[in-house]
Amino acid sequence: MTPSLRSKSIQRYSETRPDMAPTLAFFEKLWSLQDSIAEQASDWEPPAAEEIETALSSGRIVFAISTPPVPAEGFRGALRSVADLLSEEGGIPLEQADALKAADFDTLVTDEMVADLLKGVDAFISAMYDKLGDIESGAPLTTYSFIVTTALTPFIVAGATKSLKPLKRFDWTRWSSGLCPVCGTPASSGRVVDGGDLQGGLRMLSCPLCRAEWAFNRLQCARCGERSHVKLEYLLDEQDPGHRIHTCKTCNGYIKTSFEKELGFTVDPAVEEVIMLALDAVAAQRGLTPLGDDESGTAN
Repeated sequence: MTPSLRSKSIQRYSETRPDMAPTLAFFEKLWSLQDSIAEQASDWEPPAAEEIETALSSGRIVFAISTPPVPAEGFRGALRSVADLLSEEGGIPLEQADALKAADFDTLVTDEMVADLLKGVDAFISAMYDKLGDIESGAPLTTYSFIVTTALTPFIVAGATKSLKPLKRFDWTRWSSGLCPVCGTPASSGRVVDGGDLQGGLRMLSCPLCRAEWAFNRLQCARCGERSHVKLEYLLDEQDPGHRIHTCKTCNGYIKTSFEKELGFTVDPAVEEVIMLALDAVAAQRGLTPLGDDESGTAN
């Protein structure tokens, strides 16, 4: 997705959804910050298309073959910038904001940790949080997770785009996973686009970390892989049919989905995720969890 599409989406929703205007204003600043950080990203060349297709067909992600380098100093600076913006304009409690301002990322994040970052982002976040300790952290783990992933995205988004762009003829049923084919992160949202002759349209999933998008079976749970139509359903508000929750009775998981035909325009996945934040509360009320329970043993 392009900055132009993002700007149009923000303007459109700021007018049609004034209740979301303050939240969109914050995220617009956050995305602009990411754009400026991305200028520090290295000009990484992904593996050849044939090698990527072979890897995906065998269930391996692109970053399992090769990963773009993340500059330690640049990443620490990005952490500082994101933490400052969140503390100053993110609307978080004062004690959390003060803790973020005081966090010494130069000490917390070593060069060695950054070198291994893309081998395990969750492990990196846990290690950094453990260094802080319960008293010094001043904010929940989820807050630091948001800071780390937001700071990391600008360094890998261009590489993710370059990795998938040549795969125009790749049969995505050979991947058939709700995990990102580039970095392995679970998809955060989906969108159903005009699929031409495809009945009901083409479904695309979106990665919240590297922002890759990939085609995915419409009649399949993005969490556990369930394909039975009696186990899958959409929840929607009749006042907003363009935004729905795709749910699964097998794993109790869900994924938020935008329908471009109902909305009448091409959506920007990052903006859509902000617009659909309220759907998480709706899902929670029904006992659903974002990644599912994985009780079926078939998790992607």
